[in-house]
Amino acid sequence: MQTIDTTNSDSKASKLSALDRALEMAKQRAAVRAATVAAEAAEAPVKSKTPKEPKPKAEKPVKVVDLAAQSEKEAARAEAKAKLEAQRAERKAATEAKRAAAKAERDSKKQQRGPVHMKKVEKAAARLPKLSQDSQQMFSTITGTLGLVDMTILALHMQHHVRVQQTAAAHGRKFTNGQRVRFVGGDARYIGQTGEIDQARNIRCFVTVPGVTKPVYVFTSDIEPVEG
Repeated sequence: MQTIDTTNSDSKASKLSALDRALEMAKQRAAVRAATVAAEAAEAPVKSKTPKEPKPKAEKPVKVVDLAAQSEKEAARAEAKAKLEAQRAERKAATEAKRAAAKAERDSKKQQRGPVHMKKVEKAAARLPKLSQDSQQMFSTITGTLGLVDMTILALHMQHHVRVQQTAAAHGRKFTNGQRVRFVGGDARYIGQTGEIDQARNIRCFVTVPGVTKPVYVFTSDIEPVEG
């Protein structure tokens, strides 16, 4: 027959009862604290917040406008601006007048000089030998009566004729050093001038010309002896 252990059962029951009593007592203490806090809160006077009074804004000082002084300043500024614009216009007009005068001077000089392509022609004309009185009269007659085509053809014939005469005159002619000669052809700068032979050769020779630094090298057909 089995025996039941009642001692352990009673011990467990007593432990549970003690735990329940401890929990109950803890709940009671918590309830008492909560009631105490609520009573104290109810008894404490309610503080009312007093609204703050707004600070008065500082009033800005009223600016007194002196209309007379303001008008005077505006008039002075307008006068200064007008004076400055007048000075600028004066300087601009002076600059434009100076440019116009310079341009007019350039145009005048250009008209006096003539076309640019005529400079070489004028320089070549300045290097031509001077015509005698008879040849100048004949030149004026020919240029005044003949057209360009006829004058061009005549000039070619005259040039060929002169060359034939020079070649014929030079045939068999011999020059000696120190002999005085006259230029009848070759460089137009020396035609009509006289000089002295520095070195004589078969076809060419060197001729010393007064005023010329180096002896002029020419064909013998371009010079002729000076009689006497």
